[in-house]
Formats: sequence, structure tokens, C-alpha cells
Amino acid sequence: MSNSRFCLQLAFGIVFATFTVFQGLAYSQEQDNPLKIGYLNANKIMSEAPQGISAFDMIKEEFAEREQELRQTEMNLTEIQAKLDVETDANKRRKLESELRGLKRDFDRGTLDFEEDFNYRRNEELANLQDLVSEVILDIAKTEKFDLIVQDPVVWASDNINITDKILNKLKELHERESQ
Repeated sequence: MSNSRFCLQLAFGIVFATFTVFQGLAYSQEQDNPLKIGYLNANKIMSEAPQGISAFDMIKEEFAEREQELRQTEMNLTEIQAKLDVETDANKRRKLESELRGLKRDFDRGTLDFEEDFNYRRNEELANLQDLVSEVILDIAKTEKFDLIVQDPVVWASDNINITDKILNKLKELHERESQ
């Protein structure tokens, strides 16, 4: 089967499935069982959730000393380069060049290690936050009997179905309880 024929069949299948879902949704509304839909802005939740803000602050603090060491090494590199730029004695130049290469190698290695460790910790905390947010969304969905909750990307969502602030408020309540 050719690629274009497969793509056409896939597109038809997606359109048919979408039509079937919306037909079912319309049918449920006709049966005096109004459909309850919620929308959430995941980016806003992830950036404004107090647990995420606290986790990011904790990670910054955790890595502050290493970041300061890298800044100091970078300043040392600049100083050695400045000395090298004005040094005229060949022996001293070779010694400075060797020192500069070694320090540059250590700086590059340290920067790479720092970035890998920082990203690992950030991703770890992000995964924890995503798990918590999912629990809160499911709790709200079950408690308030939502039929469907969607998140970005959507083409458009009315403010009437936007539950982003409700989720943030629940996360803030949980954070306050944990902080006490």
C-alpha cells in the first residue's frame, strides 16, 4: 500500500472517530444529561503551582554552591587570558597557556556535569509535580462529575469551562497544609 493511500485512510479514520465521539456527546446532551466539560491550561498550572515554585527554589539553592564555583573558575579563566595577552616572556606564556588549557578543560567538564545534574533534578521534581497535578485533576473530575477534561493545545475554550484556577487553588491548599 502506498504512503499516500495509508495517510488518506488514517485521516479518514481520525475524522470518523472524531465524528463518532461528538455524535455520542451530542446524544448524551439530548437525553437530559448535560455534558460537563472542563478545560485546563497546563502551562499556567505548572508555572504557578506553589509546589513547583518551591521545588525550583529548592533546586536553585541545592546547586548554588556549584554554580558559584563555576563562576569563580570562569573569572579565573578571564584573568589568566588577560595575563597571557600581555605576557612577552616565552616560558611564562607556555606556562600560562598550559594552565589556561587545563582550567578550560575543567571548566567545560564542570559545566557539563552541572547542567546534567541540574536537568536531572529539575526533571525529577517536574515528574513529581505532574503526578500531583494529575491526582488533583482526577479528584476534581470525580468529585464534580466531569465527563471530559481537556488541556492545551485546544483551538478555543470558553472561560465557562476553564478549571485552571480551581486546580491551582486546590494545589495551594495542599501546599499550605504541607507547610504547616
